[in-house]
Amino acid sequence: MLNCVLFGTELNAKIKKSKRIESPLQQSTKEDVSEEESKSTVYVFYKAKYFQAFHYCYKLARDCRRRIEKIIKSSDVEDVMHEDLYIRIGIVGKLIDADYKLISEGRAKKELPEDGHIWTASPLLCFQNDLSPSTALQLLILKKEIRCNTVIITKCSDDKNDKADMSNPKNIHTEEELLRTITTCLNKPLKEMLERWLANLDTEVSSKQAAGIKAEVEAIRKQMEFDDCNESASISVSPVVSTTYVVPDDVKNYLFSNSEVYSFGIWMDSSFKVFVKNDTDEKTLMDKLMNLNQAFIEKYHLEIEKRKIALKQTLKQGDSIQAKAHSDDNEYCEGTLGGFVIKVDDKKKIYALTCNHLFPEPNQLAYIEDNQNIKEIGFCVYTTREKSCDFAAIEINDAFVSKCDIALRRDDKKKTNAKVNTKELKNVGIVHKIGKATDVTTGMVLSPEYYDKVMNDSNRGYIFLVKGTDGQFSEKGDSGSLVFCRPRSAQQTHVDILGIVYGNNLIVHDDDDDDDDERTKHSPSEGAVETKSDAENTDNGQYPENISCCYRIDTALELFKKNYSKTFEVKFQDDLPLTSLSQSANSDDSNEDHSE
Repeated sequence: MLNCVLFGTELNAKIKKSKRIESPLQQSTKEDVSEEESKSTVYVFYKAKYFQAFHYCYKLARDCRRRIEKIIKSSDVEDVMHEDLYIRIGIVGKLIDADYKLISEGRAKKELPEDGHIWTASPLLCFQNDLSPSTALQLLILKKEIRCNTVIITKCSDDKNDKADMSNPKNIHTEEELLRTITTCLNKPLKEMLERWLANLDTEVSSKQAAGIKAEVEAIRKQMEFDDCNESASISVSPVVSTTYVVPDDVKNYLFSNSEVYSFGIWMDSSFKVFVKNDTDEKTLMDKLMNLNQAFIEKYHLEIEKRKIALKQTLKQGDSIQAKAHSDDNEYCEGTLGGFVIKVDDKKKIYALTCNHLFPEPNQLAYIEDNQNIKEIGFCVYTTREKSCDFAAIEINDAFVSKCDIALRRDDKKKTNAKVNTKELKNVGIVHKIGKATDVTTGMVLSPEYYDKVMNDSNRGYIFLVKGTDGQFSEKGDSGSLVFCRPRSAQQTHVDILGIVYGNNLIVHDDDDDDDDERTKHSPSEGAVETKSDAENTDNGQYPENISCCYRIDTALELFKKNYSKTFEVKFQDDLPLTSLSQSANSDDSNEDHSE
């Protein structure tokens, strides 16, 4: 087990005092630490995205900054937020290859790329592979680089006296705690930046738009606070597998630009296949490729085939799902497939989650459109509007199970594990959804518990409202989308599923407008909520902008269990290994070099 030590501000103050008067500790440092060790601090650079929790909040803030600039003077938003951001980490002491993995699953660079920009916070770590804790501390004092965000990483030791000189530091026992410590350091200037923005926005309190952005900034700050539980303590970090691409860039660029080419790739690591149209001149194509890169074509046997590979459709979270309209068997209503749950003891039994107002009756057939053809994928086994839910579960036909991608996606479309959130929503920061109409959108919980007697007079806190941060959070066709948030932890190994979208643009009616109330209650297009067009959405205070109505997923799944799956349990996929999650998150830079 990893054992890490974090120095706090109390120890930092003691170090500052020791600089004024040379103590016996400093004198022994000069004797115990070699001259080479006292001089060398190695700096490595990581892309910010490898620190996922920090990078996620940084991107949220960067996106929010664009909206802030529209309502306050640009001179009041001085903070520059670069896209090509790098984290610089200083390393003291002898370093072994495995230590790089403790810092990040990403690839360390010894030099900052020309177009790279360094983040303000730069943690300093002491790898104590061959030093005692006291010697490591002395080394840091001598180098005058001790600071409140300094971390000492050490191997487990049976010698309890090794920790005697650490002035009661905080012990860090897992990789998660180490990553948390580094992330906290990186978050500090970001938090200060958000505080400055809030101070500037305070001058715009009369503006409705400014009030909304202030709420967004507060939601981002909330997202940066780690949860108390250490849920990832038992997870061990494995190295990322590096991928080297074989097809040269000049060959790829030419084939991508050639309209006669359907696809191409390495086949069984021995040949290079190019799939082309029937009227393609094979000899001309072969000569062109040979002239472009003779060495590659000679190494991999070139095969040109006049056919096209048709990939099977994969059904996944956020795709369209359809039901036949009651008015006409030849017409179909469309909504969103929110995601899949699986039977705990039988992964071949899959249920797609969507909305009741698309499937109001059991045994209705469910369809998708595949190459302009309508295909049946399953049938509705459970549907309800009880407890304000607009929920339906579709059992997928056995023949279609292999075409379903049951993994949940997060806001960047990376596959991840999923957990059902059963906690109150008041501490949730930023939320997302992936819908058929508007794809990925971002919002914040406007009302964590919303009660509406018109929607459902038995409503007891099953509804919550979400406000989009940059336009609508959902539109017609997004009903059935899962609402989720990132975990407030350093290791981003899952998403928390909060609920399901079933209406957007909540409308406020006059007290005596009974007819409108009835129409709201029975709206066929968006469940229990009526919508307004953009032209009708006047900024007169009656029509809250960008508000989506959602219900809690734990409530819906409880009803599903109580009324249908009484003898078995269902769950979202939660068993993707950490290695595959890391590879997925870092896949776009898989051919970057490691530092030596």
